[in-house]
Amino acid sequence: MPFLRPLQESVASSLELRSSKTLIGSGAAACDVVIAGENVLELHALLNLTAENTSAKLVPFSTASAGVCYVNDNVVPRDGAVVVHGDRVAFGDTHNAFLFELTPSPPTASESPMKPQRSNAMVNPMQRFNSGVGSANTTSNDVSNSSRSFRKALDVLRGDRKATTPNASVAASIQHNRPKGTRIITPPSAAALSSITSSPKSKGQLTGSNHRTRSHSIRTTMARIEGQHDQTHSFLLDEHARQLQELVTLAEKKDQELQQVKRQQQADSLKSQIAETNDQLELLLQNAESDVKAARSRASMASTQRHVLVIGSVNADIVVEIDRLPVRGETVAANKPDTGKFFPGGKGANQAAAAARLIGSQHPTLRAKFACQFGNDTHGGTLRDALQGAGVDMTLAGHPDCPSGQAFVFVYPDGDNSIVIVGGANAAWPQELPAALTGAIQAAAIVLVQCEIPERINALVVKTAAKTKVPVLWDTGGDDCPIPADVLPLVTFLCPNETELARLTKREVNNTDDAIAAARFLQSQGANNVLVTLGLDGSVFVPGDGSEVLHQRCFQVDSVVDTTGAGDCYRGAFAVAFAEGREVQDCMARATAASALCIQRAGALPSLPSGEEVEAFLKANGL
Repeated sequence: MPFLRPLQESVASSLELRSSKTLIGSGAAACDVVIAGENVLELHALLNLTAENTSAKLVPFSTASAGVCYVNDNVVPRDGAVVVHGDRVAFGDTHNAFLFELTPSPPTASESPMKPQRSNAMVNPMQRFNSGVGSANTTSNDVSNSSRSFRKALDVLRGDRKATTPNASVAASIQHNRPKGTRIITPPSAAALSSITSSPKSKGQLTGSNHRTRSHSIRTTMARIEGQHDQTHSFLLDEHARQLQELVTLAEKKDQELQQVKRQQQADSLKSQIAETNDQLELLLQNAESDVKAARSRASMASTQRHVLVIGSVNADIVVEIDRLPVRGETVAANKPDTGKFFPGGKGANQAAAAARLIGSQHPTLRAKFACQFGNDTHGGTLRDALQGAGVDMTLAGHPDCPSGQAFVFVYPDGDNSIVIVGGANAAWPQELPAALTGAIQAAAIVLVQCEIPERINALVVKTAAKTKVPVLWDTGGDDCPIPADVLPLVTFLCPNETELARLTKREVNNTDDAIAAARFLQSQGANNVLVTLGLDGSVFVPGDGSEVLHQRCFQVDSVVDTTGAGDCYRGAFAVAFAEGREVQDCMARATAASALCIQRAGALPSLPSGEEVEAFLKANGL
C-alpha cells in the first residue's frame, strides 16, 4: 500500500494509506489518516488511489487559507491534482509536508529500528497460526485452506490412534505444553530393550531358577513398558487432536472476523458508489429535463409546422410571345424570332417550386412536398429534374403510362397572358388516394390544390385533410368546374383571381368592392375565408367569421417582363408564411412581394424568388 512519509521531525513514522479513498485531516473520529497542524481542518482532503495503485488524486475540501493543500509546493485547485510516487504533499502550509510513496522507504534516523524477528521455526505452531491469521495479508482463502487441512489431520488422528505414531516435533510440542505434574514416559528404544534382555552373565551361566525369575521380570517390565507406551501414545494423540481442534476453532473464528471485515468494506464501497450514482442521477435528471423541454418545444412546433404539401398538375409550358391572339381561321406570327421556348410549369408545379424556393434548404421546420403525375415522355424526366433542382420533395409523385401535361402560354406585349391546357398525365390519377399520400395530407402544415387535376381527387384530398383539421388552400384556376357543395365548407382558403371569382359567382368583378361582394356571396353558399388576387389592385381577404376585411396593395416594380406563374407564386408564398405561423396580413404582404419579384423575370419556375430575395425586397419597401 502507498505511504505518506513525513518530512518534518514532529511526526515519528510513515502514514500507511489502507483505503482506496482515504480521508485526511485532524479529526480522529472521521479521518482514516490523522495529521496535525495549525491550518489543518478536521476534514482536510480526500486522497483517491487509482485501481492499479500507481497514482492518486488529492482533492481538498476547501481552498481557503485554513484548508489549502500543496503538491510540490503548488496549491491544489478545488477539483484536485494528480499525485505520483515521489511527490511532496503538504497540508495547511508547505512546512507540514509528506513524501507520497507507493512502497515504504527504509526507516530514517528518527524512526526506531525494527526489532529482530524470530524465524518461523522458533515460533510455537499455535503462535504461528495466530500470527498468520491475524496479519493484514492473510485472506479468507488462506484461513479456509488451513481449516480444511486441520480438519483432515484431526479425522486421521481420530480414525486409528494405535496405527499413528506422533513425530518428534509434535511430541516435543506436547512435552513443552503439558500441564505441570504430568509425567510422560517416552517409549524405550530398541537398544534399551536389548540391554534389558542382556545379562552380565552368559546364558549358560544362568541357573534355572534365576532364569525363570529373570524371564518373569523381563516379561513384567516389557508389559509395563508396553502399557506406558500405549498410555503415552494415547496422550500424545489426544494432545495433538486437542491442539488441532483449537486451531480449527480459531480458524473459523478468524474466518468469521475476516468475512465481517469484508462485508464492512463492501458496505463502505457500496455507500461510496451510491453517493456517486446519486450525483450521476442528478445530472441525468437535469439533462432529461432539458431534453423534455426541447422535445416539447419541437412537438409543439411540429403540431402546426410540418410540410407544405401541394397536390396538382405539372406541365411542359411552351411560351409564345405575340401581339394578339388570332381569330378563327387566322394565322398570326410571334412578335419575336426566339420565342416558343420550353419551361417547366403547371399550377401545382409552380406553387410547389415557389414554396420550396422560399423555404430553402436551411429552414428549421418546413419543407415543400409535391404529389403529381409525370408522363412517360421526355418532358416527364425533364420536369422531374427541374422540380428537384428547385428543392421540391418528389417522393409522392406517380408515373402513369401516358404523355406529360402541356400548357401553351401566349404572352402579350404588356406582360399579360392567355393559356391553353392539355391535361395529359395530370388526368391519369388513381381512383383512390395512395396510403403514403393520405398520411402526408394528415401530417401537413397546409395543403394546396388547384383545378387542373380531376375534381374527385381534390374532393378526396379536402375530406382527408378535414379529418385531422389540416388547413386547405383551394386555387380555383384551371378547369371551369364548380366546387362540390359538401366540399366547399371544408376548404380553409378559397383563392380565385378576379376572373375566376366572376365565373364562380356569375357576377361582374371590376374592382375591390365587387370582389368583396362576390366573396360574401360565396360565403353565403358555404365558403369560409375567401382570398382574391386582383392583379394591379393587389389582393383582398374576406374572413369567413365576418371580421374586418384585409387589403394588400401591389408593390411598384421597374418593369413587367412576364406575369406567367405570378398567381401561383402568390399562393405558394402565402401558404409558406401561414405554415410559419404568421398573421394573415403579413402572409398577404409576403405573397405580394414574391409575385412582384416573379413578374420581373421570364418563365414560371425560373422567375420564382428565394426567401432571402423576398426579405430584402420587403426591407427595401419599408416592411
